[in-house]
Amino acid sequence: MNTRFACRIGHVVFWISLAGTASAVDGVIEINQARALAGGVTAGDTPGFPVTISAQGSYRLTSNLATGSRDVTALLVEADYVSVDLNGFTIACSFDPSPPTACTDPGVGRGVDAADRRGVSVSNGIVRDMGGRGIYLGEIGDVTRVKATGNGLEGIVIGSAGQIEKCIAFNNGFHGMSAGNGLITNSIAWNNKGYGIGVTGGVVMGNSAYLNETNGISASGAMVIGNRASSNGGFGLTLSVDTGYTQNVMVGNNDPNNFDDEVGSGVDLGANVCHGMACP
Repeated sequence: MNTRFACRIGHVVFWISLAGTASAVDGVIEINQARALAGGVTAGDTPGFPVTISAQGSYRLTSNLATGSRDVTALLVEADYVSVDLNGFTIACSFDPSPPTACTDPGVGRGVDAADRRGVSVSNGIVRDMGGRGIYLGEIGDVTRVKATGNGLEGIVIGSAGQIEKCIAFNNGFHGMSAGNGLITNSIAWNNKGYGIGVTGGVVMGNSAYLNETNGISASGAMVIGNRASSNGGFGLTLSVDTGYTQNVMVGNNDPNNFDDEVGSGVDLGANVCHGMACP
């Protein structure tokens, strides 16, 4: 076969293969509302929501995504080691100032669902008003620079050996954010219906938790360093006996008039402040 002709055939096959999926720029597959409704983002992705991501790689939003129902998930990740860049856009049920009933009733939909996968990353955007969890990742997941608000359950949940960094979870229907045997750092949890921040194992460092209905920070078998917890309905810190804490500031939690009820259990490693004085 003529070499030039063979090369042309190869180029045609390549571009046809790209046409079967979402457009790719510099190897990053782009997702927007139109593509979500059309389907074909990856193999097996049917029209409408959820958008199914079935191939390892890098994905980026190029528009806001609206599922139209709190029962429907926006992005369903069915591959390991996937990176999702929200690119400053928002995943929501609706952007209508008067949303449909399907976006006000309770539901189970998630913004990004990778609960059964590992090594998934989500960054740089907003996930709001989903019926269930805003973002739910499995082990070795990480969430960076994401705001999660108005979701029916937790704002952000990740499995073992993951990290939540520089995120804000507020006004969610259950806990703000939680991680198992990982890190939560430099984040804010505000006005959530459960606790603000929770870990089982790992490290909680440099965060702020305030005005949450139960505890500010809940930790088991962990290290809690340099956080601020204020005006939470429960303890500022509620800790297991095998959790150490140091350099934290607690004020106005539990009962603002009871200076002894800022911290529940844990091992005081020093330099903690309760109501402007050393914690008792």
